[in-house]
Parts: sequence; structure tokens; C-alpha cells
Amino acid sequence: GYFLFITWNHVDKEPEFIDSTRRLKYNTKEAIYAAALRYGMDEFMNFDMNLVVNSFPLLLIGAGVTIQITVLSTAIGFVIGLVVGVARISHLRPLRLLAEVYVEFFRGTPLLVQIFLFYFALPVITGQRIDPFIAAISACGINSGAYVAEIFRAGIQSVDEGQMEAGRSLGMTWLQTMRYIIVPQAFKRVIPPLGNEFIAMLKDSSLVSVIGFEEL
Repeated sequence: GYFLFITWNHVDKEPEFIDSTRRLKYNTKEAIYAAALRYGMDEFMNFDMNLVVNSFPLLLIGAGVTIQITVLSTAIGFVIGLVVGVARISHLRPLRLLAEVYVEFFRGTPLLVQIFLFYFALPVITGQRIDPFIAAISACGINSGAYVAEIFRAGIQSVDEGQMEAGRSLGMTWLQTMRYIIVPQAFKRVIPPLGNEFIAMLKDSSLVSVIGFEEL
């Protein structure tokens, strides 16, 4: 900092002293900014483009692995989410409670912790080592299934109740009505949020690197 030691004998010189100190402070800041800018330009001019070119094939391989993890995890989550989403609105209380526990647990805990549980804790219980790829796909897929389940539940409940009553009046069972009438209508409405879930999983797939699985 700047400390001003002004005596009573130099009270008349106080404004000039403060003004010169301020100019010195501003000049120092400008010098620092100029030096930083020059250093950044020098680093940019010395940047080795060969490093980027040589690393590009590895980046493509990593991107392919990331997309593979995302697609497989989303596919697993789609199947689990559809089943659990229907179970969430089931009239069977035990089935509904089981689906609710699954959704609340996997949505309420971090994906990183779930990956650790699959890769480190599960082998201790089973006594067998799990491949990092299998652990990554399983953890991400089951985690995605909890979010997809809520997407399908909301989509199904958005369909008018009269559709269910119409199907039952035609002699269909509850499951047949859900399969042929309710779910096809709900599926059109859940496409946008399913796209959002795919993008979220694409970004969350980077967490699998903590178990030594190489991706982008």
C-alpha cells in the first residue's frame, strides 16, 4: 500500500504530494497491464501448432469414447426411466414406493459418488473387479434413468385423464391403455426434455475420468 507520512510543517504541500502519489499508482497499473499484454502476445506467438495437430487424433478418439458413453448411458436410462416412470403412477403402492425411493436416491446423490460406489464399493461386495467401462456405463445409465423417469411421469400425467377412461371403456386393461393410448401421446411431449437429458449426460460423462477411464 501507499503510506502518507505528512508532517505539520508540510501541510501546504499535502495536495501536491497526494496527486503525485496517485499518478504514480496509475502509471504502475498501466505498466503492469502493458507487461501482461506483452507477455500474453509473446506466448501466443511462441505457441506450437504442431502440438495441436499431433494431438488431434487423440482428441477424436476421446470424443468418440465420450459419445459412446453418452449414447449407451442414455439408452439404458431411457429403458429404466420408462419402466420407473410408469411405476411412479401405478396403483400398486409397494411398486410406487419402490420407484420413488429409486428416483429420490439417484437424483439426490452426486453422480461422482455413484461412480465411486460402482467402481470401488461394488467389487468389495461381490469380490470381483469391475471393468471401468462397465462401471461408467452402469453408473451413468442408472443415474440417467432416475431423471428420465421423472420426464416420463410428467409426460404421462400431462395427457388428459379422459384418454384413460376412453381406453378402459373399450375393454382395455390399464396396461394396454398405457401402451397403446397414453404412452404414444406422452412420448411426443417428452422429446425436448429427453434432448436436454442427453446434453446433460454428455457433459457429466467427464466424471468417469476419476476411475481411470480415458475420454475427451
